Amino acid sequence: MDAVLRCGFSFETNVQQDSNNPYLTKFTETLAIDNRKLLFVKVASVLPTLCGFVLRIVLAFNALLFKLNKTFSFVHFPELPILWLMARAGEHVLHARRDVNTNGRVDLLHLMLDAATDQIVSDEKVQRDENIEASLTPRLTNVNKLTYDEIIGNIFLFLVAGTETTSTTLAFCTYVLATHPDVQQKLQDEIDANVGDSAQLSTYEIVDNLEYLNMFIKEVNRMFPIAPLVTNRLCIQNTTIGQYTIKEGTIVQADVYSIHYDADLWGPVDPYKFHPERHAVKRHPLAYLPFGAGPRNCV
Repeated sequence: MDAVLRCGFSFETNVQQDSNNPYLTKFTETLAIDNRKLLFVKVASVLPTLCGFVLRIVLAFNALLFKLNKTFSFVHFPELPILWLMARAGEHVLHARRDVNTNGRVDLLHLMLDAATDQIVSDEKVQRDENIEASLTPRLTNVNKLTYDEIIGNIFLFLVAGTETTSTTLAFCTYVLATHPDVQQKLQDEIDANVGDSAQLSTYEIVDNLEYLNMFIKEVNRMFPIAPLVTNRLCIQNTTIGQYTIKEGTIVQADVYSIHYDADLWGPVDPYKFHPERHAVKRHPLAYLPFGAGPRNCV
């Protein structure tokens, strides 16, 4: 969680040093919730047309609780964990990154705010697209930008989808380094050569020059894919491939492990051997699927 929020959004949570951190607590509570028990989910299953109405009521009520908690610090009104996280993400966007032209570090949030120029973010409110469009010259009326709510949604998505996956990947990286001291030494040599005494490894320009580190992470994800089940698609029409016929409506699940360990795709070095240098050679575009492929691949 620390890595995702710090690298992507310059958001300091310090979860590693504080196991009672409220962000960690709310994140854990969010994942523990059985969505089927939520009111608007139950309503949607019975009366789908009322789902939006009930959801708006829930959001409005939670927004009221958020304001009460901010105003009266001596009392706590319980908020839904998922909405607690999204409210704090929105607060972070409003107060920490209102100036998208800042000279600070450029991260994912900065880029999203830079793309949201069809909205003016202020302490009082967020002026929506129509307010901006009214003042735009005719030649700029066809611009497609992110909305404020979309930025908040993306922050939450990256938090939920990136925390456990990043943690698992780092665990596999640690395992590989412990069992392959020669690989660890090559990584150390490359980092020392590029970083020197500055100890500023966090800049994108430096990381982009670490070719062996890039190959190392790719090889970790090849041998230990953390999201193999995301690579599936719905067959939209009857299709015949060789001797197999796939009927419309069938879910097709890619066998990621077999692809990642295929000697024809990843040779000549044994695919069961950890060998980062294999990624220096251009491979088939669908030979590497740790996060799926195409426009709907994993974030």
